[in-house]
Amino acid sequence: MYKKYIIGLFTLCCAGNAAAQSLAQAKQLFLNGEFEQAKPAFQKLVKQAPSNANYNYWYGACCYETGEKKEAQPYLEKSAARKVIDAYRYLGKLYYDIYRFDDAVDNYEQHIEWLEKKKRPTEMAEAELEQIKQAARQCSYKRQHRSFTHQQADNISRRTAKGKHHSHFFAASTCL
Repeated sequence: MYKKYIIGLFTLCCAGNAAAQSLAQAKQLFLNGEFEQAKPAFQKLVKQAPSNANYNYWYGACCYETGEKKEAQPYLEKSAARKVIDAYRYLGKLYYDIYRFDDAVDNYEQHIEWLEKKKRPTEMAEAELEQIKQAARQCSYKRQHRSFTHQQADNISRRTAKGKHHSHFFAASTCL
């Protein structure tokens, strides 16, 4: 009888150790940039503990890095809401990729603020933030130009005898 309990206890201890090793291994894969290999372990962990901010961050970052940005978003948002510092950076990158520049800037600014509080280097994040701000300015300019061009086309079309738009007035590029 005792033998069954000892075997059961031993099995539980080994299973707990295997999970810890898989977390350690997944974290190492993550740190090595091997996101595709790390993702299944973090996916399993986040399903087991959906409120764990770090698991959400690691899984969301793996999804982002493997091109699954739509999948990444809720996990990164959840981890940023729980103040995981690097989640702000990934969320900023994701928002930048989907042209939500104001949200991208906000997240990068929060990321930099937390880095400063933790006395960690900010240079890389500041450089990335500047690139985002530059892209936002360019997009804003294109939107203003496009709006102005369409207004000109409407005015011209009203003046033409047939009222047809001329295609070259709609050649303005767009950000989205």
